[in-house]
Amino acid sequence: MKNLKLTLLLIILFANLMSTAQERVVDIRVEFTDPQERTVVYSPGILVVTTKIVNQGPDSLFPTDTFIYSIYHTFHQEVPRNSMPLNRILAPNDSFYFNDTLPLDISAEAKNLYVGHSGGVTAFKSAANDNRPLAPEYWETSRDNYPSLRLYHERKNVGIQAIDRSTIKLVPNPTVDNTFKIVSENSTFQFIEIYSLSGQVILKRTLASDTIQLPENTPANMYYVKLFNEHEVVIKRLVTQ
Repeated sequence: MKNLKLTLLLIILFANLMSTAQERVVDIRVEFTDPQERTVVYSPGILVVTTKIVNQGPDSLFPTDTFIYSIYHTFHQEVPRNSMPLNRILAPNDSFYFNDTLPLDISAEAKNLYVGHSGGVTAFKSAANDNRPLAPEYWETSRDNYPSLRLYHERKNVGIQAIDRSTIKLVPNPTVDNTFKIVSENSTFQFIEIYSLSGQVILKRTLASDTIQLPENTPANMYYVKLFNEHEVVIKRLVTQ
């Protein structure tokens, strides 16, 4: 009986050791590469930020891992959390770059604008069926994972464009199945924000196409849609049914 218990204990210990050996550990470093420190930026408009991610090892990141991050600036009321599939093997000492956009609609004549990665939000998460999961699901909180960048802000001498410009339409409006399309004769937009009448953020994201799907279960109501590009901010009304 004692031999049986000892054998079972050894099997459990061996299984735990094998499980631990299969887990991956990585240490990432986050750097801003563009714009440069103390660059002058203007609002209203779009700020494109380039970030470099370095895997400092000791293990590799897999294509099935998901990168989770959050970028903010001084005047952000809410800091959205973003995610994207890595879609590549990132071996120790390898790096990759990605771009993100921050809408600038700053009415204040503030000169200093700070841009940063939120501390503790930069992360890599392994797939649920990964046989070598990240251990723990790897949330980075060390200092080299939330860099900051100080820029100088200047307000453009142009106003926000008039509401309901006739050359820009949201169709259909009212929406069908919470889906609508941005139709514009002369302007291309890079970022969209949608707010309720009470100011609640419904959606914030970079525009990959001109077709927008509102979040599931968005209540039927009227909303404000803000469209951003490098030269202007346009505000439209949207009705959902």
